[in-house]
Amino acid sequence: MVVPSVSVTAPDAADAAPTLVLRNGIEITELRVDTPCLSIAVEPEPDSDSHKAEATIAARLMRADCSIHLTHGSLHCRLVGEVPPMGLRADVGTKIEVETIPDDLPSVSLRGDGELRFDDSDSTARLKCVDVVGRMKFGCTADIDNLSVSPWPLTSPEAGAGDDNLAPRVDLGPKVVVRCASGICRLDNLGAKIDGDPRDGLAVTSISSPSNDPTDGHLTNVDVSRLPDDQIPSLRQVRVLELSGKSLKRFAGERTPLRCKTEAFRRRWLGATSDNDENGFSELLTHETVRSRGETAAQLADILGGKVNSGASRAWLHWAVARLQHRGLNRGAAEKVFRACYRLVGYGYRPVPALLTWAAVALAGLLYAWRVGYAGEPADIEFGWQWIERYIEILLLPISYLRLGGAGATQILKPTAVDLVSRLLIGLPFLFAVLSIWQYFRSPVGLRGRSGTSEP
Repeated sequence: MVVPSVSVTAPDAADAAPTLVLRNGIEITELRVDTPCLSIAVEPEPDSDSHKAEATIAARLMRADCSIHLTHGSLHCRLVGEVPPMGLRADVGTKIEVETIPDDLPSVSLRGDGELRFDDSDSTARLKCVDVVGRMKFGCTADIDNLSVSPWPLTSPEAGAGDDNLAPRVDLGPKVVVRCASGICRLDNLGAKIDGDPRDGLAVTSISSPSNDPTDGHLTNVDVSRLPDDQIPSLRQVRVLELSGKSLKRFAGERTPLRCKTEAFRRRWLGATSDNDENGFSELLTHETVRSRGETAAQLADILGGKVNSGASRAWLHWAVARLQHRGLNRGAAEKVFRACYRLVGYGYRPVPALLTWAAVALAGLLYAWRVGYAGEPADIEFGWQWIERYIEILLLPISYLRLGGAGATQILKPTAVDLVSRLLIGLPFLFAVLSIWQYFRSPVGLRGRSGTSEP
């Protein structure tokens, strides 16, 4: 059935929103909307065996703040005329397909298994805020400032065992640019440019259509640790890959909060085992899980070696590999001590732990000098600038071996044996800090190899 024209005006009540009920198969040639929010429900024909409810409209929006809210059925919408900024919302089990893209879409909200699709390849959808709890598919160029993806708590037809299968599917074309993405999702492909939220990042649980062909995809601040093992090699086809440091720390099972440490000790005392607490920090992991994660992290490190990425992403990933190897090996008492000391300097990959250990050992040397005294000087060190001066002097003990300016390494602490041991204890964290900084800024081996082969 074809309806030539329908007009919807704003109701008398300011908080009321008109509802337009459409029958299955109806086609409205022109729908004139002059209301802040229009709710549309597409219902199947009565006495029909088909439960599908689809309608087609050509909408002409009269207000700049108009929003279309689909509550039931599927709607094919073709926007005509000069389309002002608008918002779209699709509820559970609904689908909106937009043929023409407005210049600006302030907000898009999807709930349940709803689907929103843009099919005009000549237009650019500029979305300021997208909240997805369903499926979103783009068939055009899109520029998204904020993308929040959350799993729908109800079981969908596509859901299987595990919470990761409940993650919404997001299909982003190769011309889609996403900034500040957060949440959890399943990507259909890896061709888009996605920048995750620096605080949380975007967790990708699966890739629906993995490809072996290279793409121009950019994935930054993303968590790919939940990907199945057979889909991880597809990340080689992405041009830029930067992983979220927070997700890698969680993946390696780092127990940062004191509350998690206390709870882990209590569960270990009671003989309980657990993977993750409510905040996602790992408390107790079995050796099998740790070894499996270590193999995954090593595979990601091999892939990351040939990608354009930041030093922080490489440092966090190599640290995660070393941390998982530390936790997964059956080691003796002596190796436990050496690996625990190695952890204090960030396993040679993270500068911050090594710098903190360097500063802490130097502070211990200052306290020793305060109690025992310097070489040739009494132990009475006045608080204030004299403490700072002595602390800097002890902190720079490793540099004295370089004999800058031709001066030899003079004895600072007494006796001589303590001075030599202190130089060794302070020099090792300093050496690892320099090594980790070099690791932080050096070019990946894969990229250096590529640049070498590309030169004539």
